[in-house]
Amino acid sequence: MQTTQLSSKGQVIIPKTLRDRYKWNPGQRLSVIDTGEGIILKPL
Repeated sequence: MQTTQLSSKGQVIIPKTLRDRYKWNPGQRLSVIDTGEGIILKPL
């Protein structure tokens, strides 16, 4: 499990190992899904 932190501007940094694994580059658009227990990010 990896952790990250919410900034004062509401931004979250996705760890580089995960960005590399899913080939997410700067500008990648993601859908944000509210599960009721947390959120899921999926590429568009």
